[in-house]
Amino acid sequence: MPDGFRHMGRRKRAAVEQEAEDDDIILPNDFQIPVTPNITEFPPPPTWPTPSGITEQQATGACQRVVKSYAAYNVCREYVDLESFITTCVLNVQVGNAAQVVLLYEKT
Repeated sequence: MPDGFRHMGRRKRAAVEQEAEDDDIILPNDFQIPVTPNITEFPPPPTWPTPSGITEQQATGACQRVVKSYAAYNVCREYVDLESFITTCVLNVQVGNAAQVVLLYEKT
């Protein structure tokens, strides 16, 4: 071959267009749209104390002790705002009713 490419015995497939039949086309009026609105109910926001009786003060104290118990706490507190971690921990206790976190660190 003059252009350096060899023909590998492959041929192009012929594109065949099929005409669409009337039943293949779906129009907007072909189906009824339900009249009922899509209502999503959200649970009420969590409150203090949690269902198991954990107060915000207990959660905050336990979360502070958890963060301070990490070996890297003294180094990290110089470079990272650890208050955001404590806030997130408190929210997790509130939302998840995580009594085990509070109880574990109430004893220490």
